[in-house]
Amino acid sequence: MYDATIDGATFLFGTSGFLYQSNKLMYDRTTRTLWHAFTGEPVVGRLALSGLRLRLLPASITTWGAWLAEHPETTVVSLETGYVRDYRDPRDPGAAYFDYAASSGPLFAIRGEDPRLPPKELVFGLQEGSIERAFPLRLVERFTVINDSMNGENVLIVGFPTPASVRAYRRSNHEFRVGAVSGQLVDEAGHVWRIDETGLTAISGESRILERLAGQTSYWFAWYAFHPSSGIYGSP
Repeated sequence: MYDATIDGATFLFGTSGFLYQSNKLMYDRTTRTLWHAFTGEPVVGRLALSGLRLRLLPASITTWGAWLAEHPETTVVSLETGYVRDYRDPRDPGAAYFDYAASSGPLFAIRGEDPRLPPKELVFGLQEGSIERAFPLRLVERFTVINDSMNGENVLIVGFPTPASVRAYRRSNHEFRVGAVSGQLVDEAGHVWRIDETGLTAISGESRILERLAGQTSYWFAWYAFHPSSGIYGSP
């Protein structure tokens, strides 16, 4: 998810149908420039090499039920698109992209695969300064809370309410663990924090909010294609 406004200009995007490294290229409807959907950069056309880049925003992959329970006033994009496409869960036979979701590899050939993880293992990718790191969702599922450090900054990875619903936060000098109540964490002093979309909010002790960080949940091959120097949490 990106902020589509740069220097006061708001871009409207469409799907070009082109791919790079088996990842979508979108286009802006004003200049028809192609942009990397994964990096938010213009790469072919009038705006290529302009230095423009869309700002990545925090987003979460979760279930409708879990989201609605926390945000009951949410509106939802209709699945009735006017086109004959079945947008059910892609793991359901007959759904759009079912064959792709069920396969072990990308749709088209890619360059520079990294064998440290299977190409389509799901990871949460985070960049902090010059440091890039992929957090396999299977590890997020195992630990739920990961206290880590990147580029001199202490960061926190939280898998709530499901492992795919990964959120990242700055954690200052705190060490967090899972709280006794769903949606809450406890720090090293026993103070309770609430997991919010905009940040971690202290609800006991000193009133504080810790900033949420923007990351990307994707297949490993997609993250690595654009972040070839990325480390992997839990690997040397």
